[in-house]
Amino acid sequence: MHDKNEKITVIIPIYKVEKYLDRCMKTVLAQTYSNLEIILVDDGSPDTCPKLCDEYAVKDARVKVIHKENGGLSDARNVAIDIAQGKYIGFVDSDDYIQNDMFEKMYYAAKEYNADIVICGHYVERKNTLSIEEKPYDEVVVYDSIEAQTELIKDTNMKSYAWDKLYKAELFDGVRYPKGRNYEDIATTYLLFENSNRICRIPELLYYYQIREDSISYNNSIEKWFENCKAIVESCYERYNYYVNKTKQNKIYGELEKLALAELIPNIYECIRVGYSIGKKEQLQYYKNILVDNKNTILIDNFISSRNKKLVKFYSSNDFVHFCIGIFRRMRKLFSKPVTHVKWYIRQLKASFYVIKNGNTDYALAQGKKYRILYFELPCFDNLGDHAIAYTTTAFLENYVKKHPDYQLFVIHGWDMPKVIHLFKRDAHPKDIVICQGGGNMGSMYDFAETMRQKVLKTFASSRIIIMPQTVYFSKDEDGQKKKTKYCKVYNSCNNLTIFARDHQSYIMMKELFTVDIQEMTDIVASYDASEFASENRKGILLCLRSDAESAFKTEDKKLLYSLCRNVAENVHVTDTCTKEEIAEENREMELHSKWSIFGKARLVVTDRLHGMIFSLITKTPCVVLGNNHHKVRETYNTLAKCDYLYYCSDISDAGKIISEAYNAPLPDSRTDFSVQYEKLEHAIAGTLKDLK
Repeated sequence: MHDKNEKITVIIPIYKVEKYLDRCMKTVLAQTYSNLEIILVDDGSPDTCPKLCDEYAVKDARVKVIHKENGGLSDARNVAIDIAQGKYIGFVDSDDYIQNDMFEKMYYAAKEYNADIVICGHYVERKNTLSIEEKPYDEVVVYDSIEAQTELIKDTNMKSYAWDKLYKAELFDGVRYPKGRNYEDIATTYLLFENSNRICRIPELLYYYQIREDSISYNNSIEKWFENCKAIVESCYERYNYYVNKTKQNKIYGELEKLALAELIPNIYECIRVGYSIGKKEQLQYYKNILVDNKNTILIDNFISSRNKKLVKFYSSNDFVHFCIGIFRRMRKLFSKPVTHVKWYIRQLKASFYVIKNGNTDYALAQGKKYRILYFELPCFDNLGDHAIAYTTTAFLENYVKKHPDYQLFVIHGWDMPKVIHLFKRDAHPKDIVICQGGGNMGSMYDFAETMRQKVLKTFASSRIIIMPQTVYFSKDEDGQKKKTKYCKVYNSCNNLTIFARDHQSYIMMKELFTVDIQEMTDIVASYDASEFASENRKGILLCLRSDAESAFKTEDKKLLYSLCRNVAENVHVTDTCTKEEIAEENREMELHSKWSIFGKARLVVTDRLHGMIFSLITKTPCVVLGNNHHKVRETYNTLAKCDYLYYCSDISDAGKIISEAYNAPLPDSRTDFSVQYEKLEHAIAGTLKDLK
């Protein structure tokens, strides 16, 4: 049992937040770890906040109030640190709020893992939406000081935020936040990490960070963004110089020095870009001088991309850069395209040069092989559902060619598609069998995926083409109708095309749209047996809710669902099947296995994600499927309805009862097997070859 006599100081800076302060304070005062010192710093707030602070101090003896002249967020934190009595220190911004067990969980993690700093996950709240915008972690990760500083500087999986961490108070000896500067935590957190021996990240999402337009960090104008860019550069430059000096003392800091420079350079570029765009040319010489002074170091830094190295001369020049940036911004407005489209066009250009240089040799049949199966994936980005479709389709086809030795399988990863299209543009063979990745990307909502797929259809129009189980959706507006006409023409022009519909509604729509062969078949991931990841000792509830525009659940709905799960199980873990960072093909299997093991450890999954449901199916995990505003979840559930450990909930008002029922039901003895459906696919491939012989 841990010593609950150790006090935690919670520091809350307060300025013009009378609308939010009561919500914040209710969650802090209700903490299950009660041995708190709560320091409210009234930073000269002109509203009713000073009075409210004094009232909290009267109601609860743990509350201390400091009234001071306005000095900014850093100054408010610093004066509280100066008088803090706690063994640990945590920060809460006064317009945010926290889970009632946040400090208990972080404190226990500090003790269990002997950590000087504990980091938790957080939600982002925008008006009435609640989302997870950074990579969700499923297990505890412990770093040493150098490892944690490395992750912190990279600024991807770990951020410099002050408020998602619990610190040993002694770490602040000699460390304070820079007064009067935005993004002050960039200039401070790495120093706290440097003072630490062990840093622990826990997977629980315990903090609610609110985005509001009147906050100091909200960029509501380009002028405001320019000021924030300058603050970011100042902090990053300080950090870089710190590591330059540390490296002179100890070579172990050399990698951190290079990383710090690599993170500094793009921020300088952005500062110069924005400065020119708003006519602040006279303020930019300082930033250009940084580039000039560090040019040689930049050019040999292996963490800086070749592109950013080439841009050093450009951004450190004078009037010419102003002219070029102006032209670039005008051209971007004229020819604006999503990033994925731009990436696709660049790949096409590279592919044409590749074909000229190398010719069509990459996809020659090996000795003894008669037929090519070309499996075209789509770029899967950060969505584990898409990666699972690609992975299980490959597994299915690899198993197929083992049983049919005349076949040779070629897997074409998403971004390699342009190269292959160029290779086969003139000599696609009628005996080639083309398999296109399935999913939920057919129709007007997924223009990029359709663009790529139609390139394949046009190139291999005379070959046998099979599109794996798909959901189709065309919007009812004019744009949807135009695309429907265009897409149908391409699909119907293929000589020998079979499309598998992932659900019955898509099957009906496809029958109306296309004259080609349409078949029904469940999502290919359902064919995969992942029961090896099913744990014998299942615990708790896994809550897997989507955070994008397709989510039907608002902030209060998600909080209610979490509360309903907590009513049934003490351990509720929140995750997502979107990782918030692009997954490389070589890491796909590892990421999927890791996520499936998390599903396999849960006693129950509650999800509105289609692949949250299917991951539950293949790992033998009972699952409550929540209805949302997209038909593909409901329709796919209907195709899987024979699985007796999947439960459907169409209305959130019934969720509590259904979650309780599913949680207490016996665990399944075996995985429900849908593999018989995929005999259709085997017959489609084998039948094709029979016709072509």
